[in-house]
Amino acid sequence: YRALDVFVEDGLVRRTDFGDGRALYEIAAEHRHHHVVCTACGAVVHVHDDVLQDALRRVERESHFVLADTEVTFYGICAACRGRRDPEPADS
Repeated sequence: YRALDVFVEDGLVRRTDFGDGRALYEIAAEHRHHHVVCTACGAVVHVHDDVLQDALRRVERESHFVLADTEVTFYGICAACRGRRDPEPADS
C-alpha cells in the first residue's frame, strides 16, 4: 500500500475512501466519474461525470465557490439487494 500512496501523491492514482476502512484505487487518467455504493453488499457502480454536471454547476452558482476536482459518492441499496429484501412498491 505504500506504493499506492506514492502513486496517489504523484497524481497517477485516485483514492476514494468509502469509510469503514474501505478504499478504492483507480488510475487517475481514466475519465472523471462518481460512485454509487450499496450499503448492503458493498457493490460499487460508476456514474459518468456528465450525469452530474448540471447539479455541480448549480452548487457553484448557489455557493459562490469554484469546486475543485470533485468526486461525489452516493450510498443506497442496489437492485439485487432490494430484490432480496422487499418487492418494489407498485406504481399507483
